[in-house]
Amino acid sequence: MQVEIIDRLDAFERLRPDWDRLYSGDASTSVFTSWGWLQGWFAVCPNSWLVLAARPGPDAHYAAFLPLSRRERGAAILPVRELVPGGFPVADHASLVGDPKQVEPALEAFARHLLADPNWDCLFLRELDDPRWYGLLQRLDLPAEELSPTPSPVIVLPTSWEEYLAKRIGRWARRDLRRTFRVIDSATNFSISHATADTFESHLEALLSLWRRRWQNEPETDENLRCFPELFRRCLETEILWLAVLWDDQRPVASLLAVLDRPRGSFCAYITGYHPDYAKLKAGKAMYAYAIRCAIEDGFSVFDFGRGGQEHKVLLGGESRHNRNFMVRRRRLRARTARRVASWRWRFRS
Repeated sequence: MQVEIIDRLDAFERLRPDWDRLYSGDASTSVFTSWGWLQGWFAVCPNSWLVLAARPGPDAHYAAFLPLSRRERGAAILPVRELVPGGFPVADHASLVGDPKQVEPALEAFARHLLADPNWDCLFLRELDDPRWYGLLQRLDLPAEELSPTPSPVIVLPTSWEEYLAKRIGRWARRDLRRTFRVIDSATNFSISHATADTFESHLEALLSLWRRRWQNEPETDENLRCFPELFRRCLETEILWLAVLWDDQRPVASLLAVLDRPRGSFCAYITGYHPDYAKLKAGKAMYAYAIRCAIEDGFSVFDFGRGGQEHKVLLGGESRHNRNFMVRRRRLRARTARRVASWRWRFRS
């Protein structure tokens, strides 16, 4: 099994037929490793990225893809060079894409390639939800520290909305949802609309204005706001994006954007926002519930709440699931020295 490095967007775009072929038949991957999501992210990613592409020979079909990204932290004179999953930090889950019949030799090839690559000091593996990562870690045979897991609850969806209300949530949550939907359905000023190619920009502006209001004090907000518009436009073009807005006349009240993993039947809620003036309406929870109802009606089998174990996800029926996180450190002198310098720098600053 040979490994090629793909690190230009035009070359990645040429991979689409092979990528889609592997993605559609891979039960262990996720929408955040789909060609549609990654081509949007790679177009705006602030760090350098690469895809390790494995195949049995130069004329054979590709057997597996491993998307990665490089970043540096610590002292500029001797930074710690990290390899992270290709979708980090915006992807809620990290996985590989591969042919189940050829993934084992592909993992061996990926491990050999990474061990021969001198240009990294540690693997910072975040949001792993694909067990094949653990096979790669075993083959690398390097010290691996498992970090705290990330809650990422899901609902296994029933076949009807009424069954969801009756069996997946509690009495008080059911009462609140029914009351909220009665208010929305009976008031002429409230309406819910879905983004289309013609209305996408206005819906995106509404979503991001609500999302910014909630997260404006977080350090990564500005960077996300720079990346999100183009990322989401490209997801719309590849038909993996779902976006709905609840309006009070022309005023956005709440919004939810999801990415759709149709081959695995997963509806993945990604970002939401709501206006605090409508807190009594419980508009944020209502948008989640509306998205769950749409997912059921569209035949999805799983509703993925994404990262975070917030209470409202549990109240809406989210069942416990966690992504795993690892730090893998090289033993080489350069890697050890860079980590020491970074540690001294952190201690000096604190």
